[in-house]
Amino acid sequence: MEQQIKKLTNENLSAKFKSQFEMVDYAIDLVNHLVKSGRPPRVKTDILNPAVVALEEISQGKDVFEDIIPVTVQEQVTYAFQAMREPEQESIKTEKPPEKKKRRII
Repeated sequence: MEQQIKKLTNENLSAKFKSQFEMVDYAIDLVNHLVKSGRPPRVKTDILNPAVVALEEISQGKDVFEDIIPVTVQEQVTYAFQAMREPEQESIKTEKPPEKKKRRII
């Protein structure tokens, strides 16, 4: 049997919350968490909009907040310097580019 996918409607979502304000506030928090954590969506969808993804997760009951590990500025700088120091094997070229021909003005 195939599961019928519920349409994403206000009536379906608002049944899980006491008020519209509570639903919107929760959805905003879930979107912020989704963006900050960078995790992939927990629902199958072709839509990349994080707000719609969050509403789909709420609708399907897959909305769970996970811990976001804070990264310090020092760790970000260290990571950036490590990335800069690693040699780029494919982009290193020792050949000189061909010289451009000079145009004659008549």
